Amino acid sequence: MSRLAKAADITDPLLWRDAQHMLGRHSSPDEQDQCAWCGKAWPCDARRLAERAAAASKRGWRESWTARHDINNLRSLPRWRREFY
Repeated sequence: MSRLAKAADITDPLLWRDAQHMLGRHSSPDEQDQCAWCGKAWPCDARRLAERAAAASKRGWRESWTARHDINNLRSLPRWRREFY
């Protein structure tokens, strides 16, 4: 599925979009088995959070709510904000 495509089973499109954005950034390890985007050990925290958010976007509102809260909390930290984007 392309990053911009929407599947019928997505219950939270905004969370899905944010997850796809983060998955695109933190997409692969480098030669030292570190995230090519942020340099942390693979799979980095951002990658794992994005995978969790992508899965939660296809579940009920409770899972989507907590995943969105987790993403927003990490974005508020100045150090993490630079690494996510």
